[in-house]
Amino acid sequence: MRADTSAAISRRRLLALVSAWHLPKDEDSHLAMTTVVSELVTNAVSHGAGDLLTVTVRADIGRSRLLIEVHDSSPVPTPEP
Repeated sequence: MRADTSAAISRRRLLALVSAWHLPKDEDSHLAMTTVVSELVTNAVSHGAGDLLTVTVRADIGRSRLLIEVHDSSPVPTPEP
C-alpha cells in the first residue's frame, strides 16, 4: 500500500531479508541499501500511480550485489526522461 510510512517499512523489511539471507554487511553497505530503498520507494509514493507498491530484492552473492526494484500498480509505463 502506498503510504507515508512505505519507505520506513521497506527499509525494515529489506534489513530483515538481508539478515535472514545471512548476507554480510558493514556500515557502508547498510547505509547504501537503506538509502537506495528509501529513495526508490519515496519517489514511487510521490510520483507513481496506483494503490500498491511492490519492492523486489534479489541477491547476487557471486558479485556481492543486491538488485532492488520498486514497481507501482499503474498499467501506464513511466515516460523516459
